[in-house]
Amino acid sequence: MLLRKGNARSSDDRAAAIEEITAIGYKHKSLRLLARIACRAGATDASKEVREAAADGLGLVGTQADYRCLCTLLKDENWFVRCSAAQSLGTYPAKHVLSKLVDLVYNDPDDCVRKWSIFGLLKLESPDLTEPIFEQILASDRVPDFAKEPILRERLMDGGEPFLNDYLQLLVSDDCLAGDEVLRMIHQETEFFSSFSPNSKEKIIAALELRIQHLETFGWKNRSVQSSVSWIATTIERIKNLDPPTL
Repeated sequence: MLLRKGNARSSDDRAAAIEEITAIGYKHKSLRLLARIACRAGATDASKEVREAAADGLGLVGTQADYRCLCTLLKDENWFVRCSAAQSLGTYPAKHVLSKLVDLVYNDPDDCVRKWSIFGLLKLESPDLTEPIFEQILASDRVPDFAKEPILRERLMDGGEPFLNDYLQLLVSDDCLAGDEVLRMIHQETEFFSSFSPNSKEKIIAALELRIQHLETFGWKNRSVQSSVSWIATTIERIKNLDPPTL
């Protein structure tokens, strides 16, 4: 097989093979079993890149029979692999995976894994089960704001202006990574805010300006801070130049 080390020259080759087989299996049901076998073989590979590809693949072509394999990857020593496994777990039936994802949100040692576990919860699309959990997560001091950001972003994107204030609070969070995620979203999705009221746009601008003040406390001579401030200033101008909402 292509995945055997004797045939594949490197771990990158083996990871690419899994990605290719998975993509084909996802499109063609007749080849899905082959893709699942490849992913399960990759899940025990010595290379973290191959295991990560296997975890991603099981989210596309895996079935309930692959559940245990994916759960094993949730305990992988590499946080990249655990991130992929957590998100993929969100494609499985909620009743089987809910408790495992919640456990990762609260207890995984890596904040990125905790965040991607929330992405997994969002993928479940079972609001009757997940909404009470999200409320508990948002109220918890055990979960960093960086990991909470996807919940608040999803609410903003789905519900619009009523959820703006909660999202903007992350800009001035002590968790700098959370603020960075909000900045990235506002910068990349500026057009999303074009239909917002002038008052809401002013709130966004005020929050961005406050973020600049926070950054400047780290020292204006720091090049990374200067770059961030310049980037935020550009984002502020983009918000100011948005077309007014159509009445």
